Amino acid sequence: MNVEEIENYRHSRIMEVRFIDLDALAHVNNAKYLNYLEEARLAYARDVLGWDGDIRHLGLVVAGVEIQYKLPILLNEKVEIRTRVSRLGGRSFEMEYLILKINGENSELAARAKTVQVSVNEETGKSTRLPEEWRQIIQTYEPGEIQGA
Repeated sequence: MNVEEIENYRHSRIMEVRFIDLDALAHVNNAKYLNYLEEARLAYARDVLGWDGDIRHLGLVVAGVEIQYKLPILLNEKVEIRTRVSRLGGRSFEMEYLILKINGENSELAARAKTVQVSVNEETGKSTRLPEEWRQIIQTYEPGEIQGA
């Protein structure tokens, strides 16, 4: 993994591993990675899309998740979750994540992940078009090419 690839993931969130994140083998449980992705995704919504933090105003559901585990993450380690939008559809978008273990000034790739979010009408629960404002913000914010944009 090179610096250029990391820089394509412009949004970043740093978290510290907690005891509750561990499994019986004393490393982060695979299910906890979903929590890490969720925190990074919500931080992106706040920081980039201007979401107000009220879950009733988000209008997104996760339709798919894919995670590839590369290295174990241990207690008290810090991780950086770097996020980008890689695809924009009419009613959905795809986010990609790098989960990096921070070791001093170096980082190691611990996992790669991808989620698909679908825009939903909060009253009907049915899919709806992505807000045009979000599309424009994402296209301006993201440094790399976005499929479907």
